[in-house]
Amino acid sequence: MIHPVIDEFWVPDPSHGRSSKLAENKGQMSVKEQSMPVPSRDLSQSQEDLIDGVDRRLTELSTREAQVAG
Repeated sequence: MIHPVIDEFWVPDPSHGRSSKLAENKGQMSVKEQSMPVPSRDLSQSQEDLIDGVDRRLTELSTREAQVAG
């Protein structure tokens, strides 16, 4: 059984929303790290070509698998 650290951040209610205050106070995380950057949805042409190639290959493999199974 894992024993929790009972300190000023301890709340016995398991449905209590947790915060990052403990990690911040212990120096394990900075305030800037709280939000992750959202990647851009703009794809370069080479990325689109890669995705198209993967889609084609997956289609080929599934077709081949269906032929072997059938």
